Amino acid sequence: MNRAPIAKENDACAIIAFVDKRGHSSHANIVKTIEALKKMAHRSGDINDEGDGCGIMTDIPREVWAARLEKAGLSRHLAESRGFFVGHFLLPHAIRSDADTIMSGIRATFAAKGIELLHEVVGATRDEELGPMAHAEAPLFWQVAGMISEADLARGPELLFGIQMELEVVFPDMHIASLSGDSVVYKVRGVPDLLARVYPELQNPDTRSVMTLGHSRYSTNTLPTVERSQPFSLLGHNGEINTIERLRSTGRTLGIEPVPGGSDSQDLNRILEGLINLYGFDPMEAFAMVFPAVHSEVARYHKDLQDVYSFYRWFFPPSAQGPAAVIARHGHVVMGSVDALGLRPLWFGESDYDFFLSSEKGVVDIEFNATDPKPLAPGEKIAIISGQGRRGVVLDCSTFQRRLVTLMKSRKKALGSIHSLYQEIPPQKDAVPALADFLGQSAASGLSEDELVRQNALAALGWQKYDVDMRHKVATTGRAVIGSMGHMGPLACLNEQALPGISEFFKENVAVVTNPAIDREREADHFSTRVILGDRPDAWGEKSPSAVGLILKSPILLGGCLGNAVPHANMAEIAASFGTQTLEEVLSFFTAQRRDTARVRVLDATFAPADESLAARMAILCDEACEAVRNGAVLLLVDDSATFTDSRVFIDPGLAVASLGAALNAAGLRRECSIIVRSAAIRNLHDLMFLMGLGADALNPYLIWRMAREHATESRPAEEVIRVTMDVLQKGMEKVMSTMGIHEICGYGRIFASIGLADDLAAAFGCPNFCASQEQGLSFARLQRMAIRRLERFAENEDAQLWRDPQRNAKVGRVLRAAAEGRTGYREMARSLEEIEAEAPVALRHLLSFRKVEKGASLAMSDVDITCGNHSMPLVIPAMSFGSQGENSFRTYAETARELNIVCMNGEGGEIPDMLGRYRHNRGQQIASGRFGVHMDFLNSADFLEIKVGQGAKPGEGGHLPGQKVTEMVAGARHCKPGIALISPSNHHDIYSIEDLAQIIAELKTANPEARISVKIPVTSGVGTIAVGVAKAGADIVNISGFDGGTGAAREHAKKYVGLPAEIGVSLAHRALIESGLRDGVELWCDGGMRSGADVLKMIMLGANRVGLGTVSLMGLGCISCQRCHLDLCPRGISTQLRTKEQAAERGVKGFHPVQVAEETGNLVRLLGYIGEEMRSILARLGVRRLADVVGRTDLLEQIRMREDISLRELLDAQLADTPAPIAASVRTTRKPLDYLTRLISDMAMTSFRKNETRNVRYTDEGVRSVDRAVGTFLAGAMSREFGPASDRKAFLRLDASVPGNGLCAFNVPGIECIVGGGAQDGTAKGCFGGTLGVFKGANWQGKRIDGSTGKSFAYGAIGGTLMIQNYADSRACVRMSGADAIFGARITEPVNDDLGNLATRAHLKGFAFEYMTGGRAVVLGDPGPWMCAGMTGGVIYQCLYPEYGFTRASLNRRLATGADVEIHPVDEEGLADVKCLLTRYVEELRRSFQNDEAEAVLGLLREAGDRFVAIAPAHKHPPKAE
Repeated sequence: MNRAPIAKENDACAIIAFVDKRGHSSHANIVKTIEALKKMAHRSGDINDEGDGCGIMTDIPREVWAARLEKAGLSRHLAESRGFFVGHFLLPHAIRSDADTIMSGIRATFAAKGIELLHEVVGATRDEELGPMAHAEAPLFWQVAGMISEADLARGPELLFGIQMELEVVFPDMHIASLSGDSVVYKVRGVPDLLARVYPELQNPDTRSVMTLGHSRYSTNTLPTVERSQPFSLLGHNGEINTIERLRSTGRTLGIEPVPGGSDSQDLNRILEGLINLYGFDPMEAFAMVFPAVHSEVARYHKDLQDVYSFYRWFFPPSAQGPAAVIARHGHVVMGSVDALGLRPLWFGESDYDFFLSSEKGVVDIEFNATDPKPLAPGEKIAIISGQGRRGVVLDCSTFQRRLVTLMKSRKKALGSIHSLYQEIPPQKDAVPALADFLGQSAASGLSEDELVRQNALAALGWQKYDVDMRHKVATTGRAVIGSMGHMGPLACLNEQALPGISEFFKENVAVVTNPAIDREREADHFSTRVILGDRPDAWGEKSPSAVGLILKSPILLGGCLGNAVPHANMAEIAASFGTQTLEEVLSFFTAQRRDTARVRVLDATFAPADESLAARMAILCDEACEAVRNGAVLLLVDDSATFTDSRVFIDPGLAVASLGAALNAAGLRRECSIIVRSAAIRNLHDLMFLMGLGADALNPYLIWRMAREHATESRPAEEVIRVTMDVLQKGMEKVMSTMGIHEICGYGRIFASIGLADDLAAAFGCPNFCASQEQGLSFARLQRMAIRRLERFAENEDAQLWRDPQRNAKVGRVLRAAAEGRTGYREMARSLEEIEAEAPVALRHLLSFRKVEKGASLAMSDVDITCGNHSMPLVIPAMSFGSQGENSFRTYAETARELNIVCMNGEGGEIPDMLGRYRHNRGQQIASGRFGVHMDFLNSADFLEIKVGQGAKPGEGGHLPGQKVTEMVAGARHCKPGIALISPSNHHDIYSIEDLAQIIAELKTANPEARISVKIPVTSGVGTIAVGVAKAGADIVNISGFDGGTGAAREHAKKYVGLPAEIGVSLAHRALIESGLRDGVELWCDGGMRSGADVLKMIMLGANRVGLGTVSLMGLGCISCQRCHLDLCPRGISTQLRTKEQAAERGVKGFHPVQVAEETGNLVRLLGYIGEEMRSILARLGVRRLADVVGRTDLLEQIRMREDISLRELLDAQLADTPAPIAASVRTTRKPLDYLTRLISDMAMTSFRKNETRNVRYTDEGVRSVDRAVGTFLAGAMSREFGPASDRKAFLRLDASVPGNGLCAFNVPGIECIVGGGAQDGTAKGCFGGTLGVFKGANWQGKRIDGSTGKSFAYGAIGGTLMIQNYADSRACVRMSGADAIFGARITEPVNDDLGNLATRAHLKGFAFEYMTGGRAVVLGDPGPWMCAGMTGGVIYQCLYPEYGFTRASLNRRLATGADVEIHPVDEEGLADVKCLLTRYVEELRRSFQNDEAEAVLGLLREAGDRFVAIAPAHKHPPKAE
């Protein structure tokens, strides 16, 4: 069986653009660009020393082509003609043998368009310079030059773009690197050093450029291709587009076809090309349309600019969302942009001769900088207009936007069409018609909502007891439902008896590593669920009749119920409070109170399963929709009112939306209408997001509103219950978006994967589908049979019970506890567990068993070795934090691991001090997004360090520890305040990309060189690719966490609907790592619902090396699965901070039993030992002596259950053990390691310390660059290990004229002081525990003081120390700071004009500062930037005001985030003392840096501190919630 590759293409990288300020074309411009890429080699990937790929975009080398034309007998002046163009074609190795045919076809295509090709050059490359793998697959490089006729000059770019798309259809395997009249692209699969060696043309002095773009790639696929290398024809992109599915589908509606097999970056490039060339948008307009300003920013703009963005959003709804730094070039314009949340770095700088945009500012040495390098703020755009002989002009963000207004005014008709885009429904002359008037016969003959809420009707509609319970809990609590433990129900593909809807077969994907989840609660200002109903405008406003649009702030429509139990006016008022409408109001608006009913078409989404096929009915429905749109309908209402009448059954709304969207797209009609779904089968948040992702524009879940009314009481009227239900669903939509790194729902697409669909149905959805088969699984035929069963279920007694998930955990817990206490043996335990899974299989592994072997092949159990590495068993007690677990249970896990010689991971809550280092061989410490208690001693206390990117039970979300669990002891371990709820960020603020992950792995290995680094990731459909990226990033362990794993607290929605099973994750990761030649270099761990030795062995045979048993460990201590972990009410004393029966009684906890460490350690040792014995027994039966020999041995497994329902062939196919190894290089290239300087400093200092020569060491250096990473960290680790925290040794580091690389002084310790004269990059002072770090301006060659800035995530998780930054700090400074002192010394020296909007672009701190801050002090002399203090629960910020420049307390209020629960008050005496203390230290360093004038200016502010400073501190009015 031929498999598709598991590892797909995802990129992270380095980007650079140089633009000559004078408009001079030079060879030096190209050389500088390549040199900059070399300096950022650490940001690119490297396989077997070859590199993942790189490229540059230059001006067309016209003098080179002039010489070629002249040599060919043509006039050299043609190369300067306006119609001259050059194309660079790459014919991949696989089609090189067909090169003559392909080139002939391409020539014919140009000729057919009336375009003359003047000259061709074939193979002008030195492929022998490539590495062995790249050389073996080197493409043929073909260059063509041609002329566009004078008559076609105006449409020349459009012609070339059209030819490019046409050629891609005919020759899909060919890659067009560039085809332009301005620029050319050169790219290689290799490192930047190779560019000029492979392309000799780049060494020719006549190859010159005014503007050059460069890109160096870090691909998560370890076998990259040159075709994916960048730049593409317009852009170089560092990031990942999370909304690419919706961007592609929207592009198709505009006739912009994606690149065949293209990556997200390629298709983003294609959309920009299409907007420019097919629709006439200026490059700056296209750029702003794809990367628009967020709605909260637009609201502050003047009316003209608001209209511009309104048109952009209406014409092209989805925005490119996800981490992105982009540089682009079209014609004479170079542009740069950072994503709206500022997740990737991009710096703008200026030397004497150039402007530059770069991932890192250090590419230009500080002495050659003319001005301060500046980080682009979240959402900021910049343009540089230049060209041959044209002095460069920089358009800052405000100027860029003024240019957009000017350009929009040139499209007067399009601008005028904005009047037909309604922000709300205007007052109507007549009353809103009743819904029945629109639905007609369906309403007259259909069931009432009161009939639909009967048990038999709900069951027939696919509602389960879980859904009804969720509606009840939401209605009565007014909040999202939080639970604990793991999801215990069966997968939908194993549970047809519950009549699940199609959505139940789908799980939501989440952003992992390469594209982080984002924080809905703390960064709420960026979130939007706005949609626009109606049809779309054309680019020039010439459409007739003109488009009409209605903006809704939420796609959820209230109303839609045929009854009048809640008056429509009341429902409309609720809807208005959420910025949305009722369904009745929308229908009334678009039909002009039913005066123009043709504009709305109601589609009957039901069928009669006994009389017609579902497929045939869907075809009719699609035809009806297309015909209605052709006849003027702009709204299609998909309605199931007729269900269960006349033997009709609803068509699954997911299938209806997917099919209608496909039909409308095929007919070219999708932009002409919106789809609204009114369905009783919409039960919950998952259904809503599923339908939105499939392409619905608005939803009316009318049965949810009716079910909410079931819980109305006299004190809680129906209106209030509906209001809180709407509130929870609205917040839930934003939460789901956030887990996929999306902040605007306009970009949310098919970001989910299915399990168990048959091939015919899977094709209708176009999503990843696992356990696929033509014969088994959910098919159209099975849906038809289920529809008949729905009719039968509806006809049953109306009190028929809804499906309830079996309470499996309680049964399992009793079996395991009996074994733990020694009341049963391992055989009885194993037999009981097997009976439970046979009775009610809930997971894929429950369908598997071990193949029988030949008689006589079995072994004695004593002959079986189940060791794993230097541990006795492959078992892991997964990470559980101190705080989520009580002290005694927490200690029990560690003691058990030591006694059994297995591994126990600690969760993200820090470590109990007396446990630090005691269990090193059997202990792992977790580094999660909250960074609680993460410091150098902590990192050196264990042999395993785990970066928790995500957890299976709540992927894409941070941890939540309720305030009552934060006791004095817990707060001490976490370095925070007792009694305050702690919520971890949804993502690591120093991991926004795969190269960021590689950086923190390197930092951890620098901090503790002996540690093995694990990266824990949830299972998504792309987990194979992610596992490869993690391995490439340097991890020793990839830990796969399945969706049904346990948790101390998580949203119930996340537990059930987010992520995939561990079986799928392990299989995908194992195969991808084998394909990529990386499997032998990493261990694969997994967890997620395993309960037995058989489960463990099944996971190992699927590819794992070790298996986590978290819930098993709890059950071994007596957990009864009461699911009250998150409430701190555990009656068994396990997951609670209650310590005594008296404390428990006060809280109302009955039957409380404190955990006895010694006793329960014995019990847990016995239980896990039994699981080991069960494994030995199975292996002995199979005749296998070594556990290590069955890793990936799927041939030892077979499917024994539910063969007719689902096929597990995909999991059980032979693994790729015979995959050929990558071609090895005959000569191995070695380079200076990135930790060379930090090791050198440590070696020198420690040598002196060890000889007792001194207690003080001073190190000075100059010219430290970006390649020198984590400077100071190796020394900090060495001092921690050798001398401990109480050491009196001190090291002073002075780095002048330097811009060190990422992670400067990461995890610093007391005794180390580092002062930099120059600048710093991302991650500076993260995890700092003490010492001093100062980043001050350095001198350029003219003696001018410049830079003094730091990159993203400064002081992330810093616990102690003094930290000083003189100038800018990129976004998210001081996130989760819990005790350090930070001084930001940039001063406001000119008027602050907040009326311009875009506050972050002019601020000194570039946004999101002080998020989650729990302690410490900060002094900010300059502009602190917007969206600050969200989630801040401790510490204090002293902010300087400048009323003379218009920076007042009101200015500061504008900068507070929506999620900021803080107060601003005058500085008291203690505060003044703090300010004096911190600024005095800062002034001292300014003087030492010879900046006396700046020191005097700061002292002047200090003298006026009582009048100038205010204090920002937590208000504690709105405690954090896990919603």
